[in-house]
Amino acid sequence: MANIFDRIQKSAFKVVTNTFGYCASWQPSDGSKHETAQVLKKEPTKEYELAGIEYNPQIWLAEYHKPHFPGLYQASESGKHEEITINNELYYVRKVVPIWDGQSYRIIMQHIIQ
Repeated sequence: MANIFDRIQKSAFKVVTNTFGYCASWQPSDGSKHETAQVLKKEPTKEYELAGIEYNPQIWLAEYHKPHFPGLYQASESGKHEEITINNELYYVRKVVPIWDGQSYRIIMQHIIQ
């Protein structure tokens, strides 16, 4: 049986993404099943230094929770060229990193101007 805090975390993330999230879709580069999910998205606003690290205004971030986008993290780690569509905007997936307790992932992406 899952820990009560894991269930609360999953429920809270679902409420937040359903309320503030964006519709996202991903067609894996290997041609496997098309995936969709609600994600949280953060657009860059301006360039600045944060904790000694230069912040790049060309980088967008999105977060999703397991079990959405199965295989995206692994594809990112293996260097595959992946793209994701969020709210009808196309983004190149630069990297996917597990965050918090590994149940959530952050997509570091770059907007593709069409």
